[in-house]
Amino acid sequence: MLAKYILTAFLRNGGGEREITGAHIDQEAVAQPPAGGRWEIERMIITVRGSPGMDPGDFGSRPELTNGIQLQVRDSDTQQVILDLTDGLPITRNSHWLRLTDRVWLHNYGNGAEKVSVRLVFPRPITLRDHEQLVAVLNDDLGSTVVTFRIEGQRTS
Repeated sequence: MLAKYILTAFLRNGGGEREITGAHIDQEAVAQPPAGGRWEIERMIITVRGSPGMDPGDFGSRPELTNGIQLQVRDSDTQQVILDLTDGLPITRNSHWLRLTDRVWLHNYGNGAEKVSVRLVFPRPITLRDHEQLVAVLNDDLGSTVVTFRIEGQRTS
C-alpha cells in the first residue's frame, strides 16, 4: 500500500479537491487512477456551501436544480456507465442526499454562509482501475452555491 488515504481531484490533470460553482453548465468532475494504477475508494465527502437560510427543498442556497447531480463510475474509453451511485435519481435538493446516506448535516453558523456536509461511506470499496473513472455530472447553473467533492481511499497498485 503506497498511501493510507488518497485525496484526489475530480480533475483530469490531478491535484486537491474539486469545486463546482457558478454558471458552468454541463460540467463533469472526474477522478481516475493513473495508467497501471488502481484505487479503492472508501468514502466520498461532498460539501455544498451557500447563503444563510438554506432549506431542505433547495439546493445549496438556490432553488431546486432542474437536472441535478449524478454520481457515476464509467469506463473512460467508452464512457459507458458501469455503476450509477444515484440510481437514476439525480440530486436536485439538499434533502436528496439522504437517499444515498444518513450522514448528512446542515451547518448553520448563525451568521454568514451555511453548508451541507455529506459523507458517503461505501460498504465495500469502489475499485477504480486505470480505465475507469468516478464522475460527478452537473447540468445546472449553481449561482453562488459551491459544491466540493473529495474522495478518500487507498491506492493498491
